[in-house]
Amino acid sequence: MNQWTSLLTRKGRDALQDALSKKKMVEVELQVPSMRLRIRVSTQRAAPVWKVPMVLRLERWGPGQYSTQIFDSLEAMLHGT
Repeated sequence: MNQWTSLLTRKGRDALQDALSKKKMVEVELQVPSMRLRIRVSTQRAAPVWKVPMVLRLERWGPGQYSTQIFDSLEAMLHGT
């Protein structure tokens, strides 16, 4: 797991996997006040260029920065590929 996704609980990971398999929209968010960090992972319908029906969007907010990444599976997100 990468440093951001390692903060997700087992329950959060299971909810995301379930949403992907059932093609449902779900959002898991967590905050780490001591690091001034906020992370949100959501499922969303994939654009036609993707070879899967649903993707995961990982968003990170930190002091003075924002980043987002899209993954085609939970495994890819957890391993940062």
